[in-house]
Amino acid sequence: MNFDDFFRTAFGKSADSNYEPYGYQRRLAQEPWPDLLEVPTGMGKTAGVTLAWLWKRGWRNGGRGSAPDPDTPRRLIWCLPMRVLVEQTERNARAWLQRLAILGEPGQGRVSVHLLMGGSEDVKNATWAEYPDEDMILIGTQDMLLSRALMRGYGMSRYQWPVHFAWLQ
Repeated sequence: MNFDDFFRTAFGKSADSNYEPYGYQRRLAQEPWPDLLEVPTGMGKTAGVTLAWLWKRGWRNGGRGSAPDPDTPRRLIWCLPMRVLVEQTERNARAWLQRLAILGEPGQGRVSVHLLMGGSEDVKNATWAEYPDEDMILIGTQDMLLSRALMRGYGMSRYQWPVHFAWLQ
């Protein structure tokens, strides 16, 4: 499977369709990560980065198909300014992972998706923090991620602060 087929599968397109990634999306998957990604709104940054990250982590349709790239971290963290964008990104990521048959829950050896938002279940049941060895997509608002990066996780027990700080660093 090549990246174009992987990309099409994530979007539910057939191999004979003309649906293919933009050149920059393909380069993200096949070349070292750039220092800066400057792409106009609506040109597929979320899909490009998420699918390139999965590809570099060795995921293929149905499971892990190759060894992970050592320069690609286990966590993909999306920091977004609004809750509506967080929810949209979560829906998209789950749909792509589902179509690729690699969506899972923590502890299953697949890729899981987690929302980091105040008052949500992630504070009470932060299962993502219990599996530091697994690939995960973490999606949160700026305030939630920044508070954890400052070791003052909003709405969290102070005993969880250092754990979330460590796993997000």
